[in-house]
Parts: sequence; structure tokens; C-alpha cells
Amino acid sequence: MKKLKNKKGFTLVEILLVVGFIALASIGIYAVYNKISTSYKGQRTFDQVKTLHSGISHLFANTNSYGSLSTNVLINGRIAPNDMINSDTNTLVNPFGGSVTITVLGAGESYAVILRGIPADACVKIGAAVAASNFDLNVGGTGWVGSTTIKRTPTASSSFSLTYDTNRLVTACNQDTGNGIAMAIIPTVK
Repeated sequence: MKKLKNKKGFTLVEILLVVGFIALASIGIYAVYNKISTSYKGQRTFDQVKTLHSGISHLFANTNSYGSLSTNVLINGRIAPNDMINSDTNTLVNPFGGSVTITVLGAGESYAVILRGIPADACVKIGAAVAASNFDLNVGGTGWVGSTTIKRTPTASSSFSLTYDTNRLVTACNQDTGNGIAMAIIPTVK
């Protein structure tokens, strides 16, 4: 009977080590991908709001009131970006899957774009971008009711003013309980 010499193959320990390394690498790749994806979606959300504002400004350029502004006007008037429209429900959604609604303010002198379902980390990024632009911002609550004012520019009808405060933004965004945060973005000029 012949003895087998050095049978070639991998031991169970070697296989487990390789599987462990692959699992660790996968977790790292997922974490990086998730961070990049959130950052991209946050930027895309802000770009969509700017597109909406631009379209609304053009549509209502010859009127003194936004009284007839609605989600249906944005969809039917082809003002909303295509990737924002959920054609099954004829509604607007943000890149995170939350709803987007339009609220006419006061007697039609302004409007707010209400974003819902924004994750806390994206909320901070979107809020910082909004604060550096010609928009005012509320965060939390329904986006309007029960929200924290992050930035408010005085208007002809109100002298209330609030400069942008990063601490207030971070605190409001960190109120996310798992369903995302609501944000109200209001143009400062028509």
C-alpha cells in the first residue's frame, strides 16, 4: 500500500480566513457606497428644488400671486424634473423616496417646497446648501407645522429675520426617529 504524500488542498481555517476577509471588504465597500449614495441623493434633491423654483418663477413671472400653484400644476405644466414624478400616483417624490409637496403661503405671496423622508445626514447637507442660496429653511415637524426655523429673510409682509445657524440645523436634523426629516424650502425672492 502506497502512502499519499502532501495531498494538495485548503484547510478549513484557510477557507474561513478568506471568507472573513471578503466579508470585511464587503462591509467596507458598502459603507463607502452608502455614504457616496446619500451625498449624491442630497445634491440631487437640492438640484430638483432649484429646478422647481426656476420653473415656478417663469410660470408665475407675470402675476403677483402663487395662489393657483399646486403639485398638479408642476406635473401637468412639465415644470417638475422627470425623475421627481411618480407616474403611478401622479405625485412628486425626492431621491430618498419621500414625498414632495407644495404649500402656498399666506395670501399667495410665497410658497414652500416640503420634502419628507430626508435622512439626518442628508438633511444637514441639503440644509447647508439651502442656507447658502436664495432660500429660507425650516426643518422638522411636518416641514411647516412644528418645525425649527433655520434661516429666515425679512420680507415686505414680515420683519422676522433669522440668520443661518449650523447648530440649530444639526440639532433639528438629528431629530430623525427613523422615518426621515421634513424640510420646508421657501424662496426669499420671487
